[in-house]
Amino acid sequence: MKDHKISQIMRSRAIKDRKIQIGEDGFTLLETIAALTILALIVSFSLPRTGSGTSPNRLNALAYQVMAVLTNDRYAARLKGLPVSTVVDASNHRILSGTAERWLVIPNDVILEIISPIKCDPMLQLPNIRFFPDGYTCGSVIRLKTTQGTIAITVNRLTGSVSLAD
Repeated sequence: MKDHKISQIMRSRAIKDRKIQIGEDGFTLLETIAALTILALIVSFSLPRTGSGTSPNRLNALAYQVMAVLTNDRYAARLKGLPVSTVVDASNHRILSGTAERWLVIPNDVILEIISPIKCDPMLQLPNIRFFPDGYTCGSVIRLKTTQGTIAITVNRLTGSVSLAD
């Protein structure tokens, strides 16, 4: 008789446990991941879009790279005792160092302009800046323009020094 009562108690407990498990509220891992994915999509569409163009900081870094190419060519002309030309290919967005013989590529969203009072090296077809061993150069201004701003790099005609314009 005792065994029968114990088995009835155990059955009733098992039935209660099953009811709790069946009626238990909660989320499965799959439901949670699906909800978070939907939430992430909604948030990504609601955030403002930022431009994918060249940032002001990247434009500054690019200006310093251009200055480095020009300064390197200037010092090479003085050390070698020979003229060195830096070629500015604005249509293809690139600048060729006269000493390193490699192109500095400018991003397509940056407008590259060269303003030179005279054609420095008539042998070259592209606009260029020619540095002479005595420090003299034809003097030029290179502009880097984006929708967010413009930076000008000047090459002094008499000294050949390279600087950012104010």
